[in-house]
Amino acid sequence: MTDCLLIGHNEYDFETYAGMLRSMGETGGAYRDLNLSFVPIDGRPHTCMDVLNRYGGSSSDRKRPFSNVDYLWPVVTYLHSFLRRRGFATDYVNLFQDEKQALADRLRSGKIRSVAITTTLYVWPGPIMEIVDFVRQHAPDTLVIVGGPFVQNQTRLLSEEELSRLQNALGADILIVVNVGSDPKPAGEIGSFIDVLRQTQILL
Repeated sequence: MTDCLLIGHNEYDFETYAGMLRSMGETGGAYRDLNLSFVPIDGRPHTCMDVLNRYGGSSSDRKRPFSNVDYLWPVVTYLHSFLRRRGFATDYVNLFQDEKQALADRLRSGKIRSVAITTTLYVWPGPIMEIVDFVRQHAPDTLVIVGGPFVQNQTRLLSEEELSRLQNALGADILIVVNVGSDPKPAGEIGSFIDVLRQTQILL
C-alpha cells in the first residue's frame, strides 16, 4: 500500500490560459505581462518552445518535443525523500500530462491511500482542478491533498470562508496551509503534511 502518491507539474494548455487572461482585459497587468512571452502564429499564441518545436526540424529527428519542464521536479524529489526517511511508503508522477496512463493505472490499483498535488508554478486553479478531476475519475475514494506556493499565496489574499470555497472549487479534501501570522519555518508545511499522512494511515 502506498501512503502518498506525489503528483508533479501539470503543464496546462497555453492557448487556453492566454485566452482566459485576454478575456479579462488586454490592458490588464496579467495579460500585458503574458503578452511578452509569446508570438502569434496563424492566429494562435506560441511560446518560444512552441516555435522551436514548429520550426526546429521534423519531429522524427528527436525523441520528444522541446520543453521547459522536462526534468525531475525538485519538489517531487524533496518530498519523496523526506517522507521516505520518515517511514512513509511514497511514489510519484513527475509530469502529469506525460504520465497520465501510468497515473491512471496506479490509481485504479486501489493501493493508493492519498495523493498530494504540488503547486509550485501555478498562478490559477485550472491545472490543479484538472488533476483532481482525473484522480476522482480513476480513484474516487482516494484522499486528495493540495499544498504549496499557490495555496500559500491564497492564504494571503482570501478570508477563511473564501479559502473554504476555494477548497470546494478545487475538489480537494485537504489544503495544507501555513499560518501567515506565525514565524516562517521551512518545515511548517511539511510538518502539517506529515500530520495529515499519519492520520490517513490510521483512518484508511
